[in-house]
Amino acid sequence: MRLAPAGALAALYMLIAPPAPAEEIYEMGGMPGALALPETPGRESAPLCAGRPGCTPVERYEAGWDEHGRRITVVRLSFDAAHPLAPEAGAGGGCPNIDGDPDGGSEWHLLLNGKPSVLLLSLCTGFGASKGADDEEVMVSDNHLTFIRSKEGQGAFVQTWDLQLSPLALRSTDACVYDAANPEAVRRLSVDLATLSTLQLTYRGTAPAGFDGITGCPVAEQRRDGPFEVVASHPLPQPAIAGPVAPGDGIGSCGFRLRAEDASLRAVMLDPRTLALEIEDPAAKGEGALRLDLGPDRTFSLPVWGGDPVEGITVERATGRNERGQPVSRLRLHFAEAPRGLALAYLRAGKLLLRTGAEDIDAPAPVAIATTCAVKDRRLDVTVLPTGLVDLPR
Repeated sequence: MRLAPAGALAALYMLIAPPAPAEEIYEMGGMPGALALPETPGRESAPLCAGRPGCTPVERYEAGWDEHGRRITVVRLSFDAAHPLAPEAGAGGGCPNIDGDPDGGSEWHLLLNGKPSVLLLSLCTGFGASKGADDEEVMVSDNHLTFIRSKEGQGAFVQTWDLQLSPLALRSTDACVYDAANPEAVRRLSVDLATLSTLQLTYRGTAPAGFDGITGCPVAEQRRDGPFEVVASHPLPQPAIAGPVAPGDGIGSCGFRLRAEDASLRAVMLDPRTLALEIEDPAAKGEGALRLDLGPDRTFSLPVWGGDPVEGITVERATGRNERGQPVSRLRLHFAEAPRGLALAYLRAGKLLLRTGAEDIDAPAPVAIATTCAVKDRRLDVTVLPTGLVDLPR
């Protein structure tokens, strides 16, 4: 594991941080603040190494205060090559660092008011390069720890996890896989686990003669990379659902949300074959409709308030009021087969207002999210966030 200077980490983070598109169509959770600089560990770090040969507290990071007024501290422990964190690496071989020098790995611990609370990360970079990575970076900021794992060359990827420290919760992830010579193979997926917001970025275009490769992962604010257009879409989230969800139950915090003008759409996959929707549009006056894109040559129109059945899809409809007391329409779509791709568009009197996909690209597949949701007061809300790293695509 390489610990870069704060300035280098900040620059790297700006490149790979989950991008936040315009507020009216996409909501992303809070981002970490200013980076904390490493300090010399104090006596409160000593118990973390008690009875552990080869262990040394080497860095302390002050990460602000939590909502209960407790001081948040992160401490890094270093282990020598004779006592590696991965015993199977072999004594003396250790966990070689990114430069190939002997090392025993590192641990990152959370302390609240100077008292050990929880182990956040345990990294043995050289042993299997932590799942194929060339490099790993850790940075601490106000109540956050961000972990970045990357690989260059063939099979290149960049993965990012952002942990809120108190209360401990994984807030967002970002995963990019890319091939500089093949822009069509690039996929970047950002997920906010608290709001179930998603953003997928891909490239679209034709490489001209003499094209020497893209510069890296696409960025939402950068609409083009050379001859290629950056295209955004929103895969529908599929969280873990605890307990039943009745047909008339509303969607609270557990749902991806799009807004435009005075209309809004919330969507969440309850399971691989069931999609729940909640639509608010006071100006629709019975002229709202959904367009479903299930892949090539599989596009259907579905009126919000009735209409002809669609082959392979069973629709349940209900009405209700959202948390602001506004009238909404609730739809439950049951697919005969789990869709491999699924994009939605909402139209009012034929005018496109909201959509999760993009023109002329394949509908993105729904994405499983490690958030748990349950019904509370007849609304589906986020109830549990993961407290550690989860697997990301690469």
